[in-house]
Amino acid sequence: MARVEITGEGDRWEAHDGADMVGVLRAVTRADRRTFLSFRDCHDDAYAPLLARAVTELHRPRLYTSVPEQDEPGLRRLADLGFVVSRRDHHYRIPVDPARFRLPDPAPPPGIVLVSAADADLDRLRVLDDTLRDDTPGTDGWRWSPADFQEETFSDGFNPATYQVAAEERTGAYVGLARLWMKSAGPRFGFIGVMPRWRRTRVTYVLLSTVFQEVERRGHTEVAGEIDATNQASNAIATRAGALRIGDSYELVREAPRSGLPREAR
Repeated sequence: MARVEITGEGDRWEAHDGADMVGVLRAVTRADRRTFLSFRDCHDDAYAPLLARAVTELHRPRLYTSVPEQDEPGLRRLADLGFVVSRRDHHYRIPVDPARFRLPDPAPPPGIVLVSAADADLDRLRVLDDTLRDDTPGTDGWRWSPADFQEETFSDGFNPATYQVAAEERTGAYVGLARLWMKSAGPRFGFIGVMPRWRRTRVTYVLLSTVFQEVERRGHTEVAGEIDATNQASNAIATRAGALRIGDSYELVREAPRSGLPREAR
C-alpha cells in the first residue's frame, strides 16, 4: 500500500503519494448545518486518510455524502468507512407540458396571486423558504442568512419568470413557491412547496404550469429534478406530469463516536 500524505485545512484536503496527487476531499456546510463531503479523483487508499483528517479538523457530530445508486463499489467503500444510508432521492426528467396542469379554471384559487421572486420581499420569501424546508425530507432545520439567501436567489440560473411565489392577496403572506433554475446545462428544479393550508388546492399546479410555460417558451422540452423517495405527494405530482425516473442517489451519514466529540459539538 502506498504511503498517503494529507495536506490542506479548513474545507479542502489533498492526498499525495510522493509527487502524485491521489485524491481530493471538500467539505461544505449547508444552511441546515449539515456538513457534506465530496470525494474527487480518489485512489482506493486515499479515502480513509482523507476522511480521518476531515473528522479531526471539522469536529462535526455527523458527516454526510452522496453517491449514485449505480456506484456499488462507492457504496461499499463508504460503508466500510462507517457511512450508512439516511435518505434516497429519485432523479427525474420531467417533460415540459403545461397542458398536463391545465385546469377548468387556470387562475390561482380566490385570494391567491402569483408574483415573481424579483418583485418579492426577500425577508418574507426567505422565511417561507426556511419554513417549507422544515417539512421537506433532508432539509429540516434549514435557516438562510439574509445575505446568503439574496446571493442564492439571484445566482446564476435565476429567471424572474421561473421563480414564482404564491401570496395571499388580502394579507400579503407568502404561502408557496416554485423555483426553477435556467442553467446552461438545461432547466433544473430547485424547490417547490406550499404551506399546509393551501395544499390540495390549485396553488401547486398553477405554480408548476406558470414556470413550465416559460421553460417551453424558451424552447426546452424537459426539466431535471430530484425528489426524496418518501415524499409521496411530490412523487405523485411528478408522475402526473409524465416524469421519467432516470435513476436514484443515496445520501449517506457517518455518526461520530460521542466519546470522541468535543462537549460543545454534542
